[in-house]
Amino acid sequence: MVDKVDLLFYYGGRWVLTPTVIYIKKLTHVWKEYDPDLLSYIDICEEFHEKLGFSKVQQLLLKGPSGKYYLIEGDSGIRTIQTALSVRSGVLELFAVDEGDDVVPAIDISHNNEPYLVTIDAATEGETSEEENDENEPYLVTLDAATEGESSEEENDENEPYPSDYNSEELESFRLEKKREVNDQLDNFKELEKGMSFKNLEEAKRIVSYYSIARKVALRVDKSDSVRVRYKCIVGCPFVCLISEVKKGQGFEIKTLQTKHTCPEAFKNRRATQQALAHYFKKRVQNDHKCKVNEMRKIVDDNFRLNISYSKMKRVKRLVLEKLDGGYVDDFNKLEGYAQELRDSNPGTDALKSGWRAGLRPFIGLDGTFLKGKFKGILLVALGQDSMKHFYPLAWAVVDRETIRTWKWFIELLRKSLGLANGEGLTLMSDMQKGLIGAVGDLLPKAQHRWCARHIEANWSRSWSGVQMKKMFWWSAWSTYEEEFNDQLKSMGSVSKQAAKDLLWYPPQHWCRAFFDTIYKNHSCENNFTESFNKWILEARAKPIIKMLEDIRIKVMKRLKQLEEEGKRWTEKYCPYSMDLYHDFRMIAQGCQVVANGDLGYEVAEGIDRHVVNLATKKCTCRTWDLTGIPCPHAIKVLEHDKLEPMNEMHWWYSKEAYLFVYQPKIQPVRGEKFWKIDPSQAMQPPQIHKLVGRPKLKRVREKDEARKREGLWSKSRKGLQMTCGNCSAVGHNRRRCPLLQKGRQVLPAPQPSEENESVFMPTPGFVASSSRQTSQQSSQASNEASGPSKSKRKNVSKDKVDAIPKRSKNSGKEIVIAPSIATVDEDEVEDGIESEDEDIVFAPRMISEEKTRLQMKKLQQQPCGSRRISFRGDENGASIPTNLPYSPKKLTWKGKACVTSNQLTKDKEKKIGKLKAKRGKH
Repeated sequence: MVDKVDLLFYYGGRWVLTPTVIYIKKLTHVWKEYDPDLLSYIDICEEFHEKLGFSKVQQLLLKGPSGKYYLIEGDSGIRTIQTALSVRSGVLELFAVDEGDDVVPAIDISHNNEPYLVTIDAATEGETSEEENDENEPYLVTLDAATEGESSEEENDENEPYPSDYNSEELESFRLEKKREVNDQLDNFKELEKGMSFKNLEEAKRIVSYYSIARKVALRVDKSDSVRVRYKCIVGCPFVCLISEVKKGQGFEIKTLQTKHTCPEAFKNRRATQQALAHYFKKRVQNDHKCKVNEMRKIVDDNFRLNISYSKMKRVKRLVLEKLDGGYVDDFNKLEGYAQELRDSNPGTDALKSGWRAGLRPFIGLDGTFLKGKFKGILLVALGQDSMKHFYPLAWAVVDRETIRTWKWFIELLRKSLGLANGEGLTLMSDMQKGLIGAVGDLLPKAQHRWCARHIEANWSRSWSGVQMKKMFWWSAWSTYEEEFNDQLKSMGSVSKQAAKDLLWYPPQHWCRAFFDTIYKNHSCENNFTESFNKWILEARAKPIIKMLEDIRIKVMKRLKQLEEEGKRWTEKYCPYSMDLYHDFRMIAQGCQVVANGDLGYEVAEGIDRHVVNLATKKCTCRTWDLTGIPCPHAIKVLEHDKLEPMNEMHWWYSKEAYLFVYQPKIQPVRGEKFWKIDPSQAMQPPQIHKLVGRPKLKRVREKDEARKREGLWSKSRKGLQMTCGNCSAVGHNRRRCPLLQKGRQVLPAPQPSEENESVFMPTPGFVASSSRQTSQQSSQASNEASGPSKSKRKNVSKDKVDAIPKRSKNSGKEIVIAPSIATVDEDEVEDGIESEDEDIVFAPRMISEEKTRLQMKKLQQQPCGSRRISFRGDENGASIPTNLPYSPKKLTWKGKACVTSNQLTKDKEKKIGKLKAKRGKH
């Protein structure tokens, strides 16, 4: 291998693709004596882009000694070059194809059979170009020596495929014009050159305006008409620029130019027109239509020291938005061409469908979210969920409204794409959205349909708010068997019977685990992962439709790669989420007792309940094993009793193998807009804008107890809260006026639990059941907190800490310990580092976490007695309908009397007519 090589970058020429591939050379850029071990694909592409004027390298090619061109694909191609370099190799000839140009047919470098790549011992010497004198580019040369199959200009060969009077200066001017991209500093507009051409006078004026702004010089128009414009600077400055129409062609060019300036920097510039500033802020406002006017003023001031008035910048933003209206409409005209390009690059969109079929459970979340661009609409989404509770996008579509018509259209396409048939073997999760329940019932009648418990809680909490009621609701939703669900309803009824009746107005089979199916191994009772997706694409939802769809596609494409790499780093056979849950179940199993019947049936006592485990069918009456696919505490106790490894009974869907199968298919790249086949006859109109009554609201209406984000912390509005003392926990006064502190520091006796208290004990997230020593220490700490915070910490006691102190309850004069109301964000609420708060929904904060309260309580259970025997229930799928509930749901009333809706009357009428027709048919 050679120690040093010279790299020749060819640019400014052109490709001839037929009958053979030939590159007509013009300009060359050289890297002398470069270490081949340091070769990098990215560095070479950046050199073509930054120094040589390429907008983006579409293809990178290398010329071999035989005259063939080889395609370099990433760093793998660079490594092939490094291994193929021989002692005779001294120069590498590199070529690039710019984005938008025709693709050059070439063989991949990894398939070449040549013993070495190049045999030139030194770089070709040639005449220097005008740019060689530039100090910034000392190695810029023009090659006169022709290579194999090519002829130089001086030879004037008869087979020359280009005219002999080809102007290199003109080519160089074209290269400079391609670099006119607007960035924050307007770096590409700081210089003007004689001969620079423009397609019209408006473009010329905009370029000069950018030059004036970037150089901070106050140019003025000396003469202007329809065919020319002359610019001068202040009196005494020699600058002059004349732009006039090209007589023998089309367009305009700079005819006279004197670039020298002797004037000071200008802080007021007439060239900072509304049109120039609107073009400058176009991309920024397009990506963020909520960009504030003052922020735009600050950007101009920081970058160019220009003080633009607020009213002028407001007009600039209005002008940008008006121009963007055409951009939004234009996107709809190109939509079919974009869709066809997706079909060509990703035939059948097989990546996501293949991942769904390879290792995902048949569980789909459906949701709709509002778009925030110029033309409003609804984005309907369908998502799967992997074993790590990550959302897996399956399909998304834009509709005008959320109705039964649009949901039927979306579900019908989803049904055909995924082969869902009538929905048998499928579970859906959604909110009770407009038209969705009816559409699912019509198109997927055999599918199990769950309703999101968080949305039910938000609706139910409007009448029954409070931390304690929310805890009881979630413990009811998390109940896995009917007896446990009835216990939670009775506990709620002891506080308010009407609250329990109102809750049962929502059929429990749709939101409680005790009545879910058990064949899909997913016990989720909330649709939070779809809300995470809506938050994940929040910025994209404000863009025009094609840019929004492109942002979503690119984010999904990157996500598949990222999550696959995450799964490859797992050190165990099963996913971390399932292992954490398994270890919690295993700790709970230590407090259970097992009795075997000598066959495959076992009775396991936990608390007052006695469950039955059947190893042959892999079922337990607690239904946790059936619901999740992870052995429940009772099954773990039985398997350990039989000297079996419980982990071997975890379902395959949680394995590393299944996870990698899901993320193995990838979305293929899509070409740019230049390659789209846009047919004007396929242009479509944007959806009609439906204006609501009244003035548009800038902020959504929040619930009275909804969490607000302040300085990155979760907190609640203090309006309506009763004052609580941080020292004695009494209500009606604060710590400053506490009577105990005024009389002298006193310690309250530790409150004792009452036998008459019917509320369910719910431990705080701080409890740990690993050892009795830790529990005793925490009990002591809780007593100290009850007596009042220490003097050093008293100033920093927050509202959450005050809620964590056990309070007194007046009940027959006895002291009762009420469960501390710790406001915590559930782990499910934050998935993939993305909070699931969405502006389209109204959610109060999760006041209780299953992992940190429900499972911890089971770890702290007393000696099991097993006085109540639990039996198997449910159909062949494990689903069941609740019966013999302790309370009846609230019926529809009108002025205190029972009533029915008009829809119910219509359905009853149709049933009666059907019965009458049947009777008449018999007679």
